Amino acid sequence: MATAATAATESVGGGTDDDTMIQGLALYSAIRSYEDREDTVDRGFAERLNASLDTLESALHVYTPERVSLAFNGGKDITCVLHLYRAAIANYSLGRDGDEEISCEDQSNEKRVPPIMNAVYLSGQDDFPEIENFVRSCANKYKLNIVFQRGGYKAGLKEYVKNTGVMAFVLGTRRTDPDGKNLTLFAPSTKNYVPFMRVNPILEWRYGDVWRFLRGMQLPYCKLYDAGFTSLGSRADSRKNPSLLLPDGSYMPAYKLFDEQHERSGRGKGEAAAAVASTSSVEIQAQVEHAPVSHVNTCAIILVGDELLSGKMPEKNLFGASQMLRDAGVSLERVSMVRDSREEIAREVARFVNLKYDLVFTSGGVGATHDDLTYEGIADAFGDVIVRNMALEKVVMQYCGSSSLKMSDIPSTSALVYTGHDFPVVCIRDRVFALPGIPEYFEIGLKAVLEKHRSTRRFYCVKIYLGVDEREVVNVLKEAARLLPVHIGSYPMLNREDCRTIITVESEQALELQKCLLWLRGKLEPYKIINIEKGNDLTAPPTPQMNSSAQIFFELDETSESLQLGPQLDSAESLRKEFGRAVSLHLEHAYSNPSETKKAEDKT
Repeated sequence: MATAATAATESVGGGTDDDTMIQGLALYSAIRSYEDREDTVDRGFAERLNASLDTLESALHVYTPERVSLAFNGGKDITCVLHLYRAAIANYSLGRDGDEEISCEDQSNEKRVPPIMNAVYLSGQDDFPEIENFVRSCANKYKLNIVFQRGGYKAGLKEYVKNTGVMAFVLGTRRTDPDGKNLTLFAPSTKNYVPFMRVNPILEWRYGDVWRFLRGMQLPYCKLYDAGFTSLGSRADSRKNPSLLLPDGSYMPAYKLFDEQHERSGRGKGEAAAAVASTSSVEIQAQVEHAPVSHVNTCAIILVGDELLSGKMPEKNLFGASQMLRDAGVSLERVSMVRDSREEIAREVARFVNLKYDLVFTSGGVGATHDDLTYEGIADAFGDVIVRNMALEKVVMQYCGSSSLKMSDIPSTSALVYTGHDFPVVCIRDRVFALPGIPEYFEIGLKAVLEKHRSTRRFYCVKIYLGVDEREVVNVLKEAARLLPVHIGSYPMLNREDCRTIITVESEQALELQKCLLWLRGKLEPYKIINIEKGNDLTAPPTPQMNSSAQIFFELDETSESLQLGPQLDSAESLRKEFGRAVSLHLEHAYSNPSETKKAEDKT
């Protein structure tokens, strides 16, 4: 069927047959009714889809099929246009406008004029053979009247227009393409080209729209896209997209890349191609280690939001989070605050993971607006791609609607942690948890995570409320910090009537803490102790009246006993009465004179 017109030209095919036209009419009907499908979640795409068909029908009405040609290079975008065009031209052959409904009787009984579907393939010397093979298969399957024009793009167009009289070319350009920014649906060729009209039916389509159409309608496309390519040119300047690379060295298919900013990450000449890729993704990915978390002891929090750094809103999550983490036995080691910047989020996540924190929490930036970039930043930190999560999409649709579907585009390696609320928490690589910035939802999410990641550690803390200024107990605290194996904190309370200073005593060993507390209480008794209570919330007031028989209990393991503090514990005699000779000797010698520890133990 192929004939050589000239050394640089090859013509294939002719008019379509009835079967091809019926297939086109069926596709036309499916497109026009797409918005009515029950599984349609993006009404915006349905509108763009119908608008594209309207543009093609307008072009056919003005120029007629004989004067219109598809500039078909086999890429994903023009492949979408091919399918749209064959639907539009099939409907055109019936003499109907785009608003008329097509019935089965129309398709089978009405007289049909075999349409002409002109196409041109402007081939180069370094084309992928897979591309040309795909173009030829489409030409045969859809009965395209196609010319394989060789000899360069500009010269090839001139030759093709001269030989065919074509006045309009249908293109697959989208707004995000390098030459798509200033285009319109109908745009005349530039002055240095032969005169013709450029028709751009998918100008406003997004990257995700391309795959929603091709895969949703089960339409064929070039197999290179399933091998990891997302943008195709010549073999010299096209490579598999590094954003789709998996740990085993294989690549995910192009439709797994939902982040349009990375679409052309595989384009460029040789080493320069790497520069086209996202610098944050490529640089940071190499730095992040992916060691699994075997136990949970430490964590870090990244607070995200321009509003926090600019003073527009107060930070409301950190205080409650630190208390919840402490109660769960997880030590909050570090907190960072960053702008709504994809790159800053990525670098901070990578830094915290590499610092070996068992868990990393982010707060904020997971909404649906343009400045919600936390998921993208986390994906870049791990070298992941953003993909649509179907389970999350259903929840977003139920609670927020289609305008918020961006919230269901999350890193490809994510898992969902379900909470008491229907909205799950997004977990990446078992280590990073992206929590909402809204305090109520942040608390629900953090609680759900901590229920699944319990620590074997326990933190015990006692507060000593004093009625004197901090400076009066400096020497006692200095001695305590030197001698006692616990953490001691001192906090002056300005402008408070219930106390002047709060001393905290903390340890992971309840027994050790209580023994040290006995020593410290005896030392502080002359400095007006108001009360001694469990807990670490310094904002809480002391119990109004101190119980003369105040007791401090901590729940220990099943084999240990809880110790209590009696009212008179400032002397060695009272210590012996309360805890026995062994404990008192331990306090007297180990904490007052470490060099005598062994002697005390021997006596015991």
